[in-house]
Amino acid sequence: MKVSVDILGYLSQETIKKYRDSCLASIPMLSLINKRLIDSQPVDNQRAEGVMETFDSKRDRFKRLASKRTNQVIKSLEILGHCSNKHSYEYTQDEIKQIFMAIEKKLNDIKINFKMTSEEAFHF
Repeated sequence: MKVSVDILGYLSQETIKKYRDSCLASIPMLSLINKRLIDSQPVDNQRAEGVMETFDSKRDRFKRLASKRTNQVIKSLEILGHCSNKHSYEYTQDEIKQIFMAIEKKLNDIKINFKMTSEEAFHF
């Protein structure tokens, strides 16, 4: 549920507090509601909408792309698994080891990209 910043000026302090406490507001909206409660001044409408759109669009874009790409990886691994059929394919244990080493190396590289922040960055 999204509440337009326009109506914050028309709501009572009690109603605004209830909305804030209901956890229905996004993080940017909560900060604007808190600002409104503290300052008792109208909130800048244009700024609030820009913050919410940026927050929502980045979050939505991540969820959409990450889901799609994760499913593609899983599907590709399932297809790779078809190569394990000994009736159709011939392979050595060394070849299997090379395949999984390559997959694990790339997976670890990607995990590091997600985990590493400036605080976690390697330094002596």
